[in-house]
Amino acid sequence: MSEIIDWGVEAGTNSQGLDKTTINNLISTFYGEEDVVKGVIITQLYVARQRGRDEIPFKLGSLIMEHISKIYDKYKDDKEKLRESMEMYLMAFKWSYESKIRNARNFNEFVLKASGR
Repeated sequence: MSEIIDWGVEAGTNSQGLDKTTINNLISTFYGEEDVVKGVIITQLYVARQRGRDEIPFKLGSLIMEHISKIYDKYKDDKEKLRESMEMYLMAFKWSYESKIRNARNFNEFVLKASGR
């Protein structure tokens, strides 16, 4: 689970130029689907759409899609783990974005930056 938090932090702290509403819409898109597999698919489509509309910077959109693909590939056969992992990723993404800490590659680096080290 720690790698999923690392991915969320990486995306969240490298999200310059992203509007908070876009993040909330991303989360709502995932939760809007009852079936977790459909939720993952629709979320990736949403990211691709927003990237194409320049609502999500291209590099960041590609990173988010890569992360979600890895989560899906790892847990596609266990819907409970897939849902839990997506929720963890989205939470880490949003909260690290809101922290205003930038350019952390993982959770440990995020903590060091947050503590002023």
